[in-house]
Amino acid sequence: MTKPLLEVRNLSKHFHSKSGLFKKSVHVTKAVDDISFQVMPGETLGLVGESGCGKTTTGRMLLRLIQPTAGQMLFNDGSKDLDLGQLHGDGLRRFRRHIQMIFQDPYSSLNPRMRVNELIAEPLQALEPELSRKEVEDRVRWIAEATNLKPEHLSRYPHAFSGGQRQRICIARALVVRPRLVVCDEPVSALDVSVRAQIINLLKDLQQEFGLTYIFIAHDLAVVENISTRVAVMYAGRIVELAETEKLYTRPAHPYTEALLQAIPTPDPFDRRDLAAIKGEIAEASNLPPGCSFHPRCEYCIERCTIEVPPLREIKDSQYAACHRAEEVVTGTAEPTAAVEV
Repeated sequence: MTKPLLEVRNLSKHFHSKSGLFKKSVHVTKAVDDISFQVMPGETLGLVGESGCGKTTTGRMLLRLIQPTAGQMLFNDGSKDLDLGQLHGDGLRRFRRHIQMIFQDPYSSLNPRMRVNELIAEPLQALEPELSRKEVEDRVRWIAEATNLKPEHLSRYPHAFSGGQRQRICIARALVVRPRLVVCDEPVSALDVSVRAQIINLLKDLQQEFGLTYIFIAHDLAVVENISTRVAVMYAGRIVELAETEKLYTRPAHPYTEALLQAIPTPDPFDRRDLAAIKGEIAEASNLPPGCSFHPRCEYCIERCTIEVPPLREIKDSQYAACHRAEEVVTGTAEPTAAVEV
């Protein structure tokens, strides 16, 4: 069996707000709370959920842009498993050649004072200082061609490009160090709809060409379905469902996933169905309800849900869900209970 490229175990990130004369911790915001998952070589793991569920925080912890509160992140470098949380100094700098990130906003993530060739070359200068000037220039031209950037683009500044072209520059900058894992943090959410398909197709082509592994963070379930091998659904800092894409989209095992799928609009102009909105408000990470954090909004809530936190467990054929009634939900036999408390 193929060994995971990345294995995350019980990862958490808690932010403490302090006040008073002695700066005592007053509130704890559980941005990410005890999540575990694996990423296999060559696959795309989609990470979806509403805004504020912890998707981006998870991605930033994987790159050590944010220090985790607890848990392990084990990366297989080919010879051994590196515990990313224990890397510091030169070890952390060398590791960053293996994992790169494509940021959400192609407008703010590029330095407007640098030319395109300088932007793409910057990671090489920081992470591979042993390269000569000619080797850096050759690598920049190589990745520019792979991402469909023209040679004349390299001497221009970011303001001369559209959003789609800027995102191609961001992709080139992330891939120029030839990473094995790329964290894509909503890479198409800031783009026009007409450009999104081009960027998604480019990412898929580059994955095939270079053998890349992606963690694709998004809230657009239609985009995630198109690119992902497996999908992890997050709610209030926890993974509530994890399954292969086809299984999750055809027979979800968690009420939250079911509600998200029912809210996806279709491109059919004759489809007059009412989109189902999820009732209630998103749980606050600093004030989570007892038991299942989704229970105040769940139409299948029972008393057990208000008391006991459901663990993420396998329901059937590598489909995992954190729900006490997951077997009923996945088979469509779950009956709604009392009205949802709003």
